[in-house]
Parts: sequence; C-alpha cells; structure tokens
Amino acid sequence: MLGRRDFLKQLAMLATGFFLGCSNILSEQGADSNALEQRVIINLPAYELILTNFRDEKAFENHTFAVSIGRGAEGRKQTPIGEGFIYDKRRIIILRYGDDFPQYNKKRGDLIFWNNTFDESGKPLGHRLDYGELRGLGMKIKPENFDYYDQSNVVHSTLDDFTVGIPASHGCAGVAKKDMLRLFDLVAPNVKDGKLKQPLKLKTVYELVESREDAFVIHANIYNKDMDYVEEFQAKALKTHSSAWFDMDRVKKEFDDASKEFQEAHKQILAKLLKGWPDNYVSPELKQKLHRAYKLADLTMKEY
Repeated sequence: MLGRRDFLKQLAMLATGFFLGCSNILSEQGADSNALEQRVIINLPAYELILTNFRDEKAFENHTFAVSIGRGAEGRKQTPIGEGFIYDKRRIIILRYGDDFPQYNKKRGDLIFWNNTFDESGKPLGHRLDYGELRGLGMKIKPENFDYYDQSNVVHSTLDDFTVGIPASHGCAGVAKKDMLRLFDLVAPNVKDGKLKQPLKLKTVYELVESREDAFVIHANIYNKDMDYVEEFQAKALKTHSSAWFDMDRVKKEFDDASKEFQEAHKQILAKLLKGWPDNYVSPELKQKLHRAYKLADLTMKEY
C-alpha cells in the first residue's frame, strides 16, 4: 500500500482516434432535422459541466456535473479556454505514474493499481483500482487566440472524488466516478466506445459572474485573469436585468469582500493539495468559499 497519494497522475487513454472535422462528418451523414444534437459547456471557475440535448435546434434537456479543473499552479496546467469538440468515448482508460517513486519501487509509466483517497465523509480510504468503473471522453479545444487544437486533456473519472469542485488536475476535467458513468452513457448514447460519428460541440468558458434566475453567483478568479468583478457584473446584469436599479456602492463592497475571501480560500486549497495523504483533504466547506451567491434584492436599491 502506498503511503502517499499526492503524486503526479497522467492518463494514457486507449482508442485516442483522430478527429476528421465536424463539417465533413455531418455532410457524410446528411441532414436529419430530427437527430439528437448535444453540446457541452464547461464554466471553469464554476467547476461545472453542462450537457445540453437539442432537437430541431431547440434545447430540451440539461444535465449538470461538477468537475475538477487544471490547477494552474505548482507546475500544473490550466484547463484551456476555447471551443472544440468531444470526439470519442473511452470505455477503458489506463492510469500511470507521472514520475519515479523509488521509495515505493515504482517508475514513471508504471500502471497505478492502488489509490489512497477519502470517502464521502472525508475519512481516509485506500483501495485497489477497479478499471472497469473508469471512463473517459476525448476532447480537443482550440484555445483563445491560437490556431491549433489542444488534445492533451480529457474528461475522465477522477480517482479522488474530493477534488471535484477545486483546481486540482493537470488540465483535464475530472468527474466523480459515479457521475462519470452516467455522463458517459448520456453522451452519444448509441456509441458504446470509440470515435463519434458526430462529435459534440464543446466550449470552455471563464465566467466569474453568473445570472441564475433571481440571483447572481460569483466565483473565485483562480487563474488570476485580468477581469474586474464589478465590470463583469454590470455586463451580465445589463443583459439579464436591464430594468433593475442596482446599488453599485453595495455591489462593489460585497464583491471586494468576496474577492478577499476567495483569495484566502484558494491559498488554503493549494496548500492542502501539496500535503501528503491523509493531510490533503479539501472539505466541502472550504470549497464553498470559492463562490458567493446574492439574491437580486440584496444588490438593488431599497426603492426597487
């Protein structure tokens, strides 16, 4: 049994395939107005993947999944922001050590068979990997301001469900094992494994402010983008609540306070992740400190 879990993990996926181009594939299949179309959006600071089903260009069903994303610190990559495709399903994924661990007689590239993690309550848990329960979705993203597609990241089952909702990966989107089994079955349901004849459109975004019904949710700026919360809020509010009379002094004060809390929580999370198992657990309470929700009435003038 390994005494430490926080080592580098890299995915070596089977059936990587090659993406032929969505326009060519659609022309080969022919237009079918009744065919199911699916799209995926991942809002990185919200740690949220949304799979939307369309028919006749109309959305009729959403499925939402919590994810982990690229850490962007301590030498780990950020998850790229841009547009692309989910182009295959991987019923078998292989996990290998990303570095040498002579103290455990493990070399870079060796298969990982054992994982030390935590159960749902945060209690330390060690278990042998059941590769039959792990799944992956190949994705390619064209990052903003680049003319190439990045195929180095995957949507896949995470070995550590506690990392869902925080920046913990090398750039992949990690999904809790049970959720990943469900997502895998929902994506292109007629394909059990391998390349998709009709790739799903994929978009990764970085929205720090979200409008949700009669509320606004703001998220920690974990990649330190040059973005201002108040400006992002004003742009979002203009689109969704143009008639509301907002108390901008209060908005600024609330967002300044939230930003300070976000920075401290992010710092604590990164420090936790650097520790060895079983001291690297990140609690749901600490994760929640990366977000704040406000009712519409909390941010408007009393006269409104």
